[in-house]
Amino acid sequence: MKNYIVLFLMIFSLNSFSQEKKLSYHFDYYTVYEFNKENKKNSKSTQELYFSNSLDSTFTLQVILENEIVTNATLLDFANLKITVFKDVRTKMDNYNDVRLFNKSSTTDYNLDNCRKTSNYFYEVKYDSPSNGFITIVKYKNSKKEKIVDEFIVETKPSEITTNQHYNFGPFVNPLWCWKFSLKNNEIITNSYVLINGKKKYFRKLVEISKTDFTINIDSTNNTQQ
Repeated sequence: MKNYIVLFLMIFSLNSFSQEKKLSYHFDYYTVYEFNKENKKNSKSTQELYFSNSLDSTFTLQVILENEIVTNATLLDFANLKITVFKDVRTKMDNYNDVRLFNKSSTTDYNLDNCRKTSNYFYEVKYDSPSNGFITIVKYKNSKKEKIVDEFIVETKPSEITTNQHYNFGPFVNPLWCWKFSLKNNEIITNSYVLINGKKKYFRKLVEISKTDFTINIDSTNNTQQ
């Protein structure tokens, strides 16, 4: 009997140890978007920086910069349902490949169940043509699709770097991963804006897409290692 107890404890200990694995994220390209709420020249300069993997869209590192200062850095992992928030990142980022600032973080579970189960809005995707790089995602208030909440208009183009970007594009992250709509187009997004009550808002313009090569490892104690 004692041997069975010892064996059970050994198996339990090994299983617990195996669960304390490091989560590894390799990034091989990034996109940079200029964001402007009202499309005014003198408005505050905001950039949205997305680090991604061209072969695996299940994770993305999102960095927000205001006047070249990092104000937020978050890593979303949809395969393991984890969200990692990097702390003390408010610093100037002169080089997009300089990831030394991602060395202190806190990881928690990322729950998509409520998002996937709720049906507050209903979506319809419209293409100008199967091969055209213009897409309109219409969001409706009800299932009858009578009352439009807003329309998200995007322009796309092919890229040699990736065909796997949409799931990592900020405004699309939640609705795509929550299965609110899907896209046939696999080109990168170059321009977008939101049409609300006939007014254009929330402009995003792609200013750079480039290859990169770095890995972030996050261990079970929420300490980030590069």
